Amino acid sequence: MTRRVLVAGPPPHLSGGIATVTRVLMEAAESGACGDWEVLALDSGGGQGAFGYKAFPAAILTVLRTDADVLHLHMATVGSALRKVILSEAARWRGLPYVIHLHGATFDAFADSLTPIRRSRLARAYRGAGGIVVLGEYWRDVVSQKLGVPAESVTVVANGVPDVGLDAGAREAAKPLTILFVGELTRRKGVDVLLEALTSVLPDRPDWRVLLCGPTPEADLLGDVARLGEELGGRVQATGNLAPVDRDNAYHTSHIVCLPSRAEGLPMVLLEAMSAGLPCVTTSVGSIADAVDDSVGALLPPGEPAALARALAELMDDPALRSRKGQAARARWQDGFSHDVMARRLSEVWEQAAAVPALGPEGAGLRDTGPGPGARHTAATPVVSVVIPTVGRDTLTRAVASVRAQGVPVEVIIVDDSGTGLAAEAIPEGVRHVQTTGHEGAAAARNLGMQTATGEVIAFLDDDDTWRPGHLLDALAVFERRPDVSIYASRGLVTYPDGRERVEPVELLGGRSVAEYFYGPSVWSSRCRRIMTPTLVFRRKVAAVPMDTTLGSREDTWWLLSAERRGAVLHQSAHVGVDVTASPARDRIRAQSPEILDWEARVDGLDPQWGTGYLVGSVARSHAQAGRPVQVIRTALRVLRRAGGARWMPVLVAQTGAASVVALARLTRRRREE
Repeated sequence: MTRRVLVAGPPPHLSGGIATVTRVLMEAAESGACGDWEVLALDSGGGQGAFGYKAFPAAILTVLRTDADVLHLHMATVGSALRKVILSEAARWRGLPYVIHLHGATFDAFADSLTPIRRSRLARAYRGAGGIVVLGEYWRDVVSQKLGVPAESVTVVANGVPDVGLDAGAREAAKPLTILFVGELTRRKGVDVLLEALTSVLPDRPDWRVLLCGPTPEADLLGDVARLGEELGGRVQATGNLAPVDRDNAYHTSHIVCLPSRAEGLPMVLLEAMSAGLPCVTTSVGSIADAVDDSVGALLPPGEPAALARALAELMDDPALRSRKGQAARARWQDGFSHDVMARRLSEVWEQAAAVPALGPEGAGLRDTGPGPGARHTAATPVVSVVIPTVGRDTLTRAVASVRAQGVPVEVIIVDDSGTGLAAEAIPEGVRHVQTTGHEGAAAARNLGMQTATGEVIAFLDDDDTWRPGHLLDALAVFERRPDVSIYASRGLVTYPDGRERVEPVELLGGRSVAEYFYGPSVWSSRCRRIMTPTLVFRRKVAAVPMDTTLGSREDTWWLLSAERRGAVLHQSAHVGVDVTASPARDRIRAQSPEILDWEARVDGLDPQWGTGYLVGSVARSHAQAGRPVQVIRTALRVLRRAGGARWMPVLVAQTGAASVVALARLTRRRREE
């Protein structure tokens, strides 16, 4: 069955790297390189002002109405980022999985320039994506560090290009020997550095020329090109944009490609040059070093004309060296930078994004259902003690089976809190079985389980939930890679009593403290910020922090906050590792009741005003959803008295307003069904 991916960005008929990627993907899909995926282009309005006044509104409507399976968002900086954030929100509302594909050569500086509010909106778009694609390891680190996105949720997919072709005969016959530059004639592309280098390289070499192929948005550089061309007898020529046929011919009849950029993602021109068997002289910015090194050309620091002149002179004077590096360049393109390789890897990301059904605006999140990229089972894998509290539900056997299917040595500890004792046939074989005095609660049961555990690593699971394959492998891979991490959590696919399913949480911890993550200002549902206990895996030392059995509610939240205060570092994965059965809505309201506000507002590092304000607002939202207007009014009064007054009313209004709309929609639907 054919599936469809809607690719949002500059239209494919335009020049530029992003448009080229879209065009290449469409061609690859036609040839079958994308499997059963059909690629459709969506003009997102680039080049028409910040909001693309013509195309962008149409793009929003298309996203809201499309029957595509996945939305693929090409993102750069400034206007591109703004438009794609809005399209990502439209996708959330539509329940459409989306993928973000980062291209911006200056995205690192752009992220640093954002205000906290704008950065949080951008981070929300990334954290809610079904897949994040970057061009190299450098950009993986940028996204992780600047936006708080877990590195394992970011996939590196290098740009790929079709085969330009190797025409050795045309190159040998071509006279004079030619240095080729393709791209905008700008300082970011290093054209000024190239011109300065040429003044020391070409005067003594009369049989060479330089072709500068591309538009010239910086007029003063065009004047510099003209003056240097006159000084060197016309050997420096600016051709403007070339048609695809003429550009390919330029590759076939040139001998060196030079791109001395100051900032880049992974330029298509270098990959096209490599496919044509050309040595590449370029700079170590962005992800260029993932494709080019000294074996296929020269990799130089940016902004150094003298170094550029030396590298060009070496290749200009040694035909055998040019040939050897050109052959190596083509071989490298074949191995990792062809359009087939890119198309295949991107189609895998689309598969990942579409793996979980569209869940609607509140539950849209990363659609990753498997173990993380580094997950593996080795001989050094530690034994994991899995603590499962139970009151005797018949789902216990299923929960234990999901643990044993992890492919990891496990010690399963069943903690019986039923008070009546489990029937012998209800206890799975090969598990450790301990009992509380009965009805002591989940916190006491987990404490007993942690005391009983012998493994180097301990994990929690509830008797009505199940782990997905790879959950423990992913956690152990994080512990191996990050010695500083002591607690691991993942996302879960939550099934509610009415049959609805949501991937939760929508928003990940990132680089925030647990206190700020739970209780920082937000108008969104508490489901957006969650750390679900059945997903927790932690090092044995964390078990020294017991759960507080006196609270009666949110013991697991308090436990995480307490562990953090004692130095524990929590890592929250984007992967969907657990299938969770939700409690009824009335239990959620009880868990957010005002009786627990006092102790939560005293959390170390928590601003009492915004912490209490958010908590009270959450209570109001729950009451609104349950159709309790009197309780909503009472909660509003609590905000005025306890949370600093009017500054928290917008949060309250947003929460209760959204909840009221949801409640009204549900009531209307129920009446229609009746």
